[in-house]
Amino acid sequence: MSTPVADEAALEGALRDLLQAFSATSDGWRDGARDEFDRDHLREIDARTRQAMKALAELSALCADAVRRCE
Repeated sequence: MSTPVADEAALEGALRDLLQAFSATSDGWRDGARDEFDRDHLREIDARTRQAMKALAELSALCADAVRRCE
């Protein structure tokens, strides 16, 4: 079973890998479609992933607090 902290780390790693892979395409892909893809897709993925990571961090803190209160 995964934990919120592990899920947050996995999301962060996947986002980093995606952005690095997209960056690597810049040598061979330099047109309006690339800019459009960045604007219409990658920026949204980035923003939503960061929101999810923040939510997972908050969930992790809540779970840790619940465990402390139940001990």
